[in-house]
Amino acid sequence: MKSVSATGMRWAFMEGERDVGHLYVYILYNDLHQQPFAFIEDVFVEPTHRGRGIGAELVRQALREAMDRRCYKIIATSRFSRTAVHAWYEKEFGLEHWGHEFRLTLA
Repeated sequence: MKSVSATGMRWAFMEGERDVGHLYVYILYNDLHQQPFAFIEDVFVEPTHRGRGIGAELVRQALREAMDRRCYKIIATSRFSRTAVHAWYEKEFGLEHWGHEFRLTLA
């Protein structure tokens, strides 16, 4: 087995001392590409704070980080049932529906 590297970051939008929105972005490397790729997940904004652009600003920060690190692609995950989120990713950021994520829940 060969080691590869990864960096994970959590960004939060704070209102005073309260975390009202956050996301995780991971920068990952593999043997197939010289450049890394970015993986965005768990984008969350408190229901009472949605519609204010908090999620969009967090995603924009993650996209800037991926571009600054010269990633060759960015992947964002979302459950099939979240069609409004899918449309938001496409319209707001230009992400395109690309494939399926397969999952085995372990815990």
